[in-house]
Amino acid sequence: MFDGVSKAHGLNIKQMKQSMLDPVTTLELIDSFVTYKYGAHCLDEGALAEPGQVVRLMAREGAKFIFRHAGSPIEKIFLNVINLAGVLSDWLPFMFERSTGDAGEYARERREFSQWITTARRVFIETTGDSSLDSFLDFCISAGYLAPEGRRRSHFGLLIDQVFGLNNACHFVLQARFPNIKVGTRSIRPDMYIFRPLDDKFNVVVECDGYRYHNSPEEFDRDRRRDRVLQLKGFDVLRYSGSEIAADPIAVVGDLVNFLETKDQAPKVWFDNDSEEEAV
Repeated sequence: MFDGVSKAHGLNIKQMKQSMLDPVTTLELIDSFVTYKYGAHCLDEGALAEPGQVVRLMAREGAKFIFRHAGSPIEKIFLNVINLAGVLSDWLPFMFERSTGDAGEYARERREFSQWITTARRVFIETTGDSSLDSFLDFCISAGYLAPEGRRRSHFGLLIDQVFGLNNACHFVLQARFPNIKVGTRSIRPDMYIFRPLDDKFNVVVECDGYRYHNSPEEFDRDRRRDRVLQLKGFDVLRYSGSEIAADPIAVVGDLVNFLETKDQAPKVWFDNDSEEEAV
């Protein structure tokens, strides 16, 4: 689908790559894809009232993050094409992050919180019959789970997380650090680690191998040892060469997204139409 939509927008591979290196054209292309998928009304800068507006918000924030943190031009292209693919996804947009500590620990904490808050809100609704986020926040504050001064930020976060379903988005952690997973004495830091908060078994590592750093027999062997260590720890490992990303990033991203969708076992909860929440 992604390749077809790109062609429908009159973009060949060279044009797509050029667009992904410029922040302005990248944001314009995001808006074009959102319009294609959800309609032009989702470009409204006002209240967040439906999924297309949330997808646009998250994709634009993702692009800004990528231009701040991606290093090489090929990395910017690859990540921005992934971000665009998230706009077209039938399940969820993608979220981009950096890991300052242990990425595995970060994912564990994020999962614990998402699973707790999802369960707590479901039980609250079942017990009280009240689906309002404001009522749920009142309960969390009165029970001591949330400080009163964090209410406004928590309301927005819960709206995005619970009502629009981003508690189950794919999180792309760049330059993820795993200090406790080692090959010999060296800890592992893959190019990307992808996880989903509501699926403990969704753990994917993506490596982008440039010939300059992966052309010796020693590096080849070490890469395979890394893959085996990660696989024994429950990670799926995907490797793409820098040359194939440079030649056709659309095809590579299509392959990656297809793989992620085959792993998708969590429920596809997008928009909670029963919620009584007002748009923000």
